[in-house]
Amino acid sequence: MNFPTAVGCAIPHSEKWYVSDQTALRVCFPRGTQDDFEVLQRSNKPKDDLDKLFAAHDVPKVPGLQILASNLRVSRCVHRSDSGLSGFEAELKAEIGPL
Repeated sequence: MNFPTAVGCAIPHSEKWYVSDQTALRVCFPRGTQDDFEVLQRSNKPKDDLDKLFAAHDVPKVPGLQILASNLRVSRCVHRSDSGLSGFEAELKAEIGPL
């Protein structure tokens, strides 16, 4: 028997990617300030700082991550080159795009 299989990979930069797109951040945190977003973008611990922002704005983490992911656009990400996002996007399109 063959069962559908999905393979996941933990990407340590994913939080850095999420905080790179200020438009996505504004959708997720409409009361967030420019200072909030700049702190995230400069952060060496984006996961921890993103968790703090979720808590400060009463946004549940999993739905918040879903909002960020669905609104993220690679072209708006300021850290796409130095965080590996551009390479990840190219590899993903090459592997999954033909499916």
